[in-house]
Amino acid sequence: MQKSIRHPDWDYTQQGAYFVTICAHNMQCLFGNITEGQMHPNALGCVVEREWLATAKRRPYVELDEFVVMPNHFHGIIILNERPYQRGSDMTRHVTTPLREFGKPKAKSLSSIVGAFKASVTRIARQTDIYYDQIWQPRFHDHIIRNEKAYIAIQQYIYYNPQTWDVDEYF
Repeated sequence: MQKSIRHPDWDYTQQGAYFVTICAHNMQCLFGNITEGQMHPNALGCVVEREWLATAKRRPYVELDEFVVMPNHFHGIIILNERPYQRGSDMTRHVTTPLREFGKPKAKSLSSIVGAFKASVTRIARQTDIYYDQIWQPRFHDHIIRNEKAYIAIQQYIYYNPQTWDVDEYF
């Protein structure tokens, strides 16, 4: 049995801001290319962007901030809340017991939202004959954004990510 890579004592359904990275299967450049520091998404990359934006439209408790589709991965900031996000507020919610064991993600959790996003991209890609093979790696990376300073640093990292593509160790 695989062990979950999520923080075991964190409630991923409660209000909070998260930095997510979702990688293409085998780090293949499936979503487009970068020229002179600018990302040029292909048809599959456009589906990724469109479905990410649709994530917040489908879920009133989700707010999206900075994001970028890269040739072989995706970065984004996602905020789970019950009311509009206000900077400077406490962005953390910590619990003392795990909310789930390894298995099916809890409804309205970060894992269920990312899983639905990945599934939607895959379904549309196959329905529209854009791409049939496996698109995503099975898991994703997350970072719990705990304060304003970290939030701003991550926004800048995402924004400038295409400009640093030529020095990316996974390129």
